[in-house]
Amino acid sequence: MGGLLLAVSLASMALVKSNLHYYAQEGKLADVQTELQRGVPVDELDENGLTALMYAVPHGRLEVVQLLLAKGADPNVKDRQGDTPLIRASLPGHESIVQLLLEKGADVAATDRTRFTALHAAAQKGHVGVIEKLLAKGASLQAKETGGASPLHIAAQQGKLDAVRLLLDRGANVNAVDSQGMGAIFRAAGNGHLETVGLLLDRKASMTSTNPLFGTALHSATREGHLAVAELLIARGAKLEAQALLQTPLWIAVEKGQVEMVKLLVAKGANVNPSSGRESLLAMAKAKGNLELIELLRSRGAKE
Repeated sequence: MGGLLLAVSLASMALVKSNLHYYAQEGKLADVQTELQRGVPVDELDENGLTALMYAVPHGRLEVVQLLLAKGADPNVKDRQGDTPLIRASLPGHESIVQLLLEKGADVAATDRTRFTALHAAAQKGHVGVIEKLLAKGASLQAKETGGASPLHIAAQQGKLDAVRLLLDRGANVNAVDSQGMGAIFRAAGNGHLETVGLLLDRKASMTSTNPLFGTALHSATREGHLAVAELLIARGAKLEAQALLQTPLWIAVEKGQVEMVKLLVAKGANVNPSSGRESLLAMAKAKGNLELIELLRSRGAKE
């Protein structure tokens, strides 16, 4: 997410037009009030294109936020990356500030330049309390950022189990796909989030991409060497001979030299002589000089 400046450097501080931004960031309520009383505009921009509200919000300065809003600060102002105060409050999980901004008219559907919403931000960090508040104000479960990821995709990618559960309970489509044709389970599997993968499977997530280039969730787990996730997927019916770019999960494991993954896949019945791939598995292992893989494949009947 662009634009989330959680601290301002000393060099930047020398460029601000007043001390309002610094006082807002540091939660110095009396000093903020003094600056406003002497005529500093409440929505004055500093050299970073930020208002005082944009500094107070991510730091959790609730009293300062209350004062600034009471003095007319714009709750829907955007920084240069398109972030709003609501997005900046949702990412660190400041529930009280999120609630206040919503009460003051913050747009729950506002996006940054990458179409990232406040709900995406809360999902990324697993802030279920913030997610609840955003959904209560009509945040869209179907909102997609520029890569086609919904809040569910983002939560699954980060392994935020409680957030994933909440989003599913509220109606998120477990099989919604991103711009590459992959569901949330692909992101969870590729990042090794075992419990999240299990939950998604319980909710009937498809293990197959709508884009044949990316294969299955087992391909995702195999590419990153997530053994426990691969074992779970296989136990839940993942197809060992499914192909992505003519590569089976076993082909990928051999190509990456993942001995333990290869052991798992062949133990579960993966074909050591698949018709896919640019060369045989045994020839690939020999080219890499991986003696353990060579012996393992030979013991299973692999041919050159």
